Amino acid sequence: MKHFIIRILPLILLLCLSFSMVSCAPADTADEDEKKETSPPVETQREDTEQLQQTEQERFDEFLQQDFIDEITADTLTLHMTLRNPEDYGITDHEVSWGDYLDVGPSEESIQEGLDRIEEFRTFDRTLLTQEQQESYDIYSFYVEMFDPESTLYYYGNAFQGRHGPQYWVPIVLSEYQFSRKEDVDDFLVLCSQIDLMFDANIRFEKAKSEKGLFMSDKLADDAIKACSDYISKKENNVLLLSFKERLDEIDFLTDEEKAEYISRNEEIFYDVVVPAYETVIEELELLKGTGKNDKGMAHFEKGKEHYIKRLRSMGITKTPEELIDFCDQKLEEIFQEYVRMIRTARELEEI
Repeated sequence: MKHFIIRILPLILLLCLSFSMVSCAPADTADEDEKKETSPPVETQREDTEQLQQTEQERFDEFLQQDFIDEITADTLTLHMTLRNPEDYGITDHEVSWGDYLDVGPSEESIQEGLDRIEEFRTFDRTLLTQEQQESYDIYSFYVEMFDPESTLYYYGNAFQGRHGPQYWVPIVLSEYQFSRKEDVDDFLVLCSQIDLMFDANIRFEKAKSEKGLFMSDKLADDAIKACSDYISKKENNVLLLSFKERLDEIDFLTDEEKAEYISRNEEIFYDVVVPAYETVIEELELLKGTGKNDKGMAHFEKGKEHYIKRLRSMGITKTPEELIDFCDQKLEEIFQEYVRMIRTARELEEI
C-alpha cells in the first residue's frame, strides 16, 4: 500500500494543481504572466502522466506474474502440466508434492494469503492500465468477488463422488505425465508414492461431510466403491504400470539399466502404496454408508442451490440456474424443430 501511495501522489498533486489554476486565476495580465511562470509546461504534465501509467502498468504485470507463479507452484502436478521449462519463469527449486490436494480444509494461512492478495489487487488504478490489462483486471475482479474467507460452502464440494473423484482422474492424469528429463521421472515416482496421503485427505474430507450431514447417498457411495474395486481388479494390466513402460520406451536420456530400475520402483510403489490406498478408500466408504441424509441430489441440501450458483459463477456463467435451464430448454426446442425440418426435407427429396 505504501508503494501505491508514493506512485499515485504525482497524479493527486497534478489534479490539485489543475483545479487551483481553474478556480483561482484572475483575468489581469500580471497574474497571467505569473501563471505562465509557475505552471508546469503541458509537455511536462503529459510526461508525468505517461510515467505514472507506465509505473502502474509495470506493477500490475508484476502482480499477475507473481500470482501466476504462486498458483502453478502450489503443487507439482499443476506446475508440470503448465510449464515445460519452469526455469524460464525463475522457478528453479520447488518441493515435489500434491500440495493443496493434501489439505482437508482451507487453512488460516491460505485464507490470509488470499485476503492479502485481494488487498494488493485493490490498490491498482484501473484507468491507468492498458486495454488488455483492464480486461485482465476485470476477470480478476470477477473472481475476487467470489472469494469466501468463511468457506461457508466448502463442504458442499465432492471428493470421491462422481467421475471427478480422484479414484478416476488420478490414474488418467498420471498416465499422461510427460517425461522430458530425468527429474520428471523422479518427480512422477514421488507423486505416486504420495497417492495414499492424497486419498487419506479426501477420506478425512468425506468424514467431515458426514459429520455435517452432507455425505453422499448410499448409491453414490456404492458407485465410488465399485470404481475403486474395478481399478485394482486387474493389477498386472493397470494403466499406471503399462503407460509408465511405454513412456520410458519413448525417451532417449536414460540407459536401459536406468529404465529397468525405474520400472521396478514404479511397480513397487504401485503394489505397496497405490493398491492399498484404493483398498483403504473402499473400507472407509463402506463404513460411512448410511450416514447420508439426502438421496435427491445436491440441490436438496440446505445450501445446495447456493452451491450450484457459485459453481456456475466459477465457470464464468452469470446466468442464474433458472435462466440457464430456460436457455437450454429453448435451444433444445430449436434443435428439435430443426431436426423435424430436416426429416421432412429428406422425405420430400426421396419422393422426387
